[in-house]
Amino acid sequence: MANDGGWQGDDVLVQEGAEALVGAELQHDGNKAVQVVVASLRALAARMEGMSNQERLVAWVAWLSEDSAVRAAPAAYGHAPDEVTAALEGVGVHHGLGGRTKNWLGGVKKASVNLRRRAIRVASEEEAIDLGVTLGLASIRGRRCPPPYTFQHDGMYRYVEKNGEPFALKISHQPIVPIRRYIDTDDSRIVYIELTWRFQQRWVSSIVLRDHAMNSRIVIDLARLGAPVSSGNARELVEWLAAAESFWDHVAPSGYIASRLGWAGRGCRVFVAGENVVQTGEHIVKLDGIDDGQRQLAGAVRSSGTWEAWNETVAKAATHPRALLAVYAALAAPLLRLLDIPPFGLDWAARSGTGKTTTAELAASVWGHPKEMRQSWGGRVAGIEASATMLCDLPLILDESTRISPSQREDVSSLLYAITNGVGISRGSVGNSRGIGLRPTARWRTVLISTGEAPITQFTNDEGVKVRVITVNGPPFPAGSKVLVDSLSAGLRENHGHAGPRLVRFLVDNPERHEGLRARHKELERQIVAKASNDMEARQATWLACLGLAQEILRDELGCQWATIEALGLALNISKGSHIDAATEALLFAYGWATQHQARFWGRTPAEKTSMNGGLLGAWREDDLGSTWKHLAFIPKVLEHELVRAGYSPTAVITVWHERGWLSGRGSRKKGLAMVGKSRMDCYRLTREAIDSALDISTVTPEG
Repeated sequence: MANDGGWQGDDVLVQEGAEALVGAELQHDGNKAVQVVVASLRALAARMEGMSNQERLVAWVAWLSEDSAVRAAPAAYGHAPDEVTAALEGVGVHHGLGGRTKNWLGGVKKASVNLRRRAIRVASEEEAIDLGVTLGLASIRGRRCPPPYTFQHDGMYRYVEKNGEPFALKISHQPIVPIRRYIDTDDSRIVYIELTWRFQQRWVSSIVLRDHAMNSRIVIDLARLGAPVSSGNARELVEWLAAAESFWDHVAPSGYIASRLGWAGRGCRVFVAGENVVQTGEHIVKLDGIDDGQRQLAGAVRSSGTWEAWNETVAKAATHPRALLAVYAALAAPLLRLLDIPPFGLDWAARSGTGKTTTAELAASVWGHPKEMRQSWGGRVAGIEASATMLCDLPLILDESTRISPSQREDVSSLLYAITNGVGISRGSVGNSRGIGLRPTARWRTVLISTGEAPITQFTNDEGVKVRVITVNGPPFPAGSKVLVDSLSAGLRENHGHAGPRLVRFLVDNPERHEGLRARHKELERQIVAKASNDMEARQATWLACLGLAQEILRDELGCQWATIEALGLALNISKGSHIDAATEALLFAYGWATQHQARFWGRTPAEKTSMNGGLLGAWREDDLGSTWKHLAFIPKVLEHELVRAGYSPTAVITVWHERGWLSGRGSRKKGLAMVGKSRMDCYRLTREAIDSALDISTVTPEG
């Protein structure tokens, strides 16, 4: 033994104790180690009271060589160094033991450092804790905790060097774990990660873009969902997620993410209809990577009630072909990709009170909730385009085009072009140092289902758009159909969302029949072209045949026996009704424009503005006996200006109107007197009969 230099061999004993302590029990239970060591040192100090100096030295050596507390000392010191040091001072105060206890404590410190460093440098996955078992997550059972991270009962830790020694840094009070990786169905280069964490005594999950999970400025957004992330630990959590993803790369199962509805991936094998994924395989496919507005729209695509009850409800409309056409149009949407044809639209043009909204609900009920899937033309153009992108292979249903404001005319024209071409409007984005970037162009293959009091094509002069938007003129339901319309609406609210998924299931389960369906579509198309009476009908044959094919699948494959109206005959009748000349189109435009500005026509002006003369556009009033209106009068300059804006020649149009007797003038004149405010003035007076004839609604009860 050496004088005051401590016993040679103390370091050896401590090192051997450290090696024995590396086991998981004391390594993860520092409190127990502290209790053992402190109690043993205090007991040794108590025994030394009354001993001679020589006896104390013998007792110290015996304690070093035999007491089990020596093996726990490095772990105890690493967990609570002050408590171990204080307990040791009770021994070191005795003569001859001060230097020896000091030297021994130095060895314990070194062993403690080595112990924690070894905990950091896990030799293999098998030596690390099983996170699935530790956290109680069956989905990640078998995955080991990557070094230098560990989990304890009070949170997640990372071992770091502090003042030259390893230190357990707490990075989160709750675990947050990546459990699955997903690939985008449209672009395999885009990767998503599903994260899960504990919140309010339960596990919560969220799927995020991988680049978002790896960005500390973006991942903090998960805090709103209860994730244990804040501005203080976001960077640490990003490093943990990256380490875990890399460590588990070979065991993490992969799935697929669809960021829109409709066909996923290539071909017609997987179809996403809200939370319902129609497929033949066992791929993990989820709808995610969408914002709150898109999620709300996708949530409308759901089923309620029963297939049989929906069948019984829709069968009530079987004798009303204009209304039933909406069901065929909604079912035609997923056929577009199968047939490789571009999008198209159907537009129901008729006065209010003729069941247009119920017709839109018939279309919506094919896929989901009849009210929530039906949107308004009054929304922002960018929002409508976003809806088309989200729905993709499902119908885009827009009700009441009369809500389009005059200032939106050019935007609506561009939107119609975009919808019927299946390509969104290109928009700039923040670029790099070389210039402005370009956002990815949105694409879809949808069927536009629109309603309004005048054709939506009045907003465009593009002949290609007019070919692809087929106008259904006239009331979907005849006068006196209120009981039927109300019954349909009530039934559809209770039973919906069955027909569309059933049609898709038929397509997915029968790939061998796809070629036959394409051939049948071509056959219908040839029949329509052969019977077409003009170029417009022939050009629309592709989409009219698609409607016919949808009707045949509904009847023959899905068993809807009420779908018995001859598809070809119906298609031809619709096409003939949709082809109108420029004069008729201009009349419908004028009527629709007046409907949008009713409050500025004398006779429709609110009572508090009855003295207003300036700002009036014309007169639209009941006759002196209080019966329904007979004329729609326009101040000449107003009408001529709006016709020019819409792309018509006022002189040519008004001349044709006069020749056809659509204007009620004085004698042979084109203009007639009308009371506009307090003044009697010459106006262009369109007759009620002319408007009714153009809309084919002469038997419909007028709007009150």
